Amino acid sequence: SVVALNLCLEPYYMNSKQKTLIQVRENLENRLVDDGAVTEETLLYLRQMKEINNIEIYLWDPSQGIIYGNKDTIGNGNDFMTYILGREKTVRQVKSTDQYEINETYDGNLEASYLEMFSAYSGGKFSIMRVPLQSVAETVSLVTRFYLYIAVGIAAIGIIAAWFLTKNMTAPILRLSDIAGRM
Repeated sequence: SVVALNLCLEPYYMNSKQKTLIQVRENLENRLVDDGAVTEETLLYLRQMKEINNIEIYLWDPSQGIIYGNKDTIGNGNDFMTYILGREKTVRQVKSTDQYEINETYDGNLEASYLEMFSAYSGGKFSIMRVPLQSVAETVSLVTRFYLYIAVGIAAIGIIAAWFLTKNMTAPILRLSDIAGRM
């Protein structure tokens, strides 16, 4: 059970996060196409996705620089691509289409792994969305520990129940044996 959990939980989590990134990307693309520009409603949507799904999102336009994202993290925004490409190492490519590319990356400055999506949109805008993968390892560890505690608890209850059952089953036999011995 623990082995199955370790083998299945991480791929399931990765697949789930990929689907989330793809869905957020498609919704963002629809908003950019419908609006023609980035509206307050689109910015609100990005903030909601950041909070709800724990996605770090950067939206960039070549003429405007960073439209949405943590500007403190990347300075003035002019060196956006240099910052992103210079500090992260792609561990493996997860999925690639004409519209986006999803990679597992490692940020050497933060010593953290991410599932990252790079997307291009009409009008020259593009985004980078990433989800930290540390939570996957923590979740697997937490669930494994939980299963271990449950297994130890069930084993202890089983041992105590077996002791009581055997004591209750053997007590009459021992009494009969004692009576037979006295005859």
